[in-house]
Amino acid sequence: METYPTGQKKYIGDGWVSIRVNDQELVPTDAWFNTDEFWDAIDLLFQDFMDVGEAFDELTWLPLKLALRRTGQTAIFTVDSLSTEIEPISFLPSVIGGMDAFYRWNTEYNEAHYPVDMIEELHDAASRLPYQ
Repeated sequence: METYPTGQKKYIGDGWVSIRVNDQELVPTDAWFNTDEFWDAIDLLFQDFMDVGEAFDELTWLPLKLALRRTGQTAIFTVDSLSTEIEPISFLPSVIGGMDAFYRWNTEYNEAHYPVDMIEELHDAASRLPYQ
């Protein structure tokens, strides 16, 4: 736990997550947040999307709005007011890979819990999407 110059505690997970598609940034660069909670929200968003084809989460603690909805063979990924068409077959596994890398790093450097089962379940569910 570090502190800012003002003396306020700074959580080690404070930061920003970059998700890019075709050189387009999908997460606003001013969205500074707790990265653990962001990845937890992405996990839930992806689970709901893979179960029912759409998902929405309004993260009041950020504040940030996330949405993912199927549109035929593609999907629309929305962060706040920025909506981007994505291909679930490549987008989901790539983002899950980033989530996996974050949790591995967080486990190694912050002695956090690495959610092996969650990552494996997400990869498995993504591999069974009807987009194949």
